[in-house]
Amino acid sequence: MPGALVSPGMTRNAPAAVDPGPEPEKRRRTAQRGRPKILDHDRIIAAALDMLTDQGLASFTLHKLALRLNVSVMTLYTYFPSRDALLNEVASTIFSSFEAPAPGLVWREAMTAWLHELRRLLDRYPVGLYLIKLEGEVSPSWIGVLTPLVRVLANMGLSDHEIFVTSNWITRVSLSLLMARGALPEEGTSVRDFAAPLADMSDEDRALIVAVSMSDPGMDAADEIYDLGVRNIILGLEDMLRG
Repeated sequence: MPGALVSPGMTRNAPAAVDPGPEPEKRRRTAQRGRPKILDHDRIIAAALDMLTDQGLASFTLHKLALRLNVSVMTLYTYFPSRDALLNEVASTIFSSFEAPAPGLVWREAMTAWLHELRRLLDRYPVGLYLIKLEGEVSPSWIGVLTPLVRVLANMGLSDHEIFVTSNWITRVSLSLLMARGALPEEGTSVRDFAAPLADMSDEDRALIVAVSMSDPGMDAADEIYDLGVRNIILGLEDMLRG
């Protein structure tokens, strides 16, 4: 009580000390750690590319992307007006990393370098195969991949019409081979898969099919198939020049 006397040997209870809490700088750092990352153009592109790599193009939607980024779909529309606009930006990110053949190479070396760089690019970004054309329209960034090819063909002395036909042939063959790489089974074909047909074969044919079916068409075989395609493209171009 106010004014109460304190007996000898007794002391007043001191008021409890007030904890000032963390120092201002420490409080600021703690608050920053709890904040979500700031959404920007590059973060959306990176998240979209990750999702496309994991789930493929068919199931990709802005709604799923918004859930991954923990934002609303309308927030994404402030950056990209449509799904296709976003996909074209992802395609641009992929195709802009294509490295053109070094200048000064003879055409065989330049063509081989272009074909192997295409494989490297689409091995790294398999979804790029399906972003070359969207809704019937070729992605504008794909021209950055085609231009070095056209330059190699022009340096070979081909006419404009020959360049048009040949570049289409080369891209269709190489892209088909790359799509086939992804379709190869991870394990060799079992002889059991041929059980019924084998019964009607001659001993010689049966032995041949069994030997072939036991081979392992893994990534090494896929690379060999693509390399065979590269060699045949070079041979076809040499034949064209001779003709």
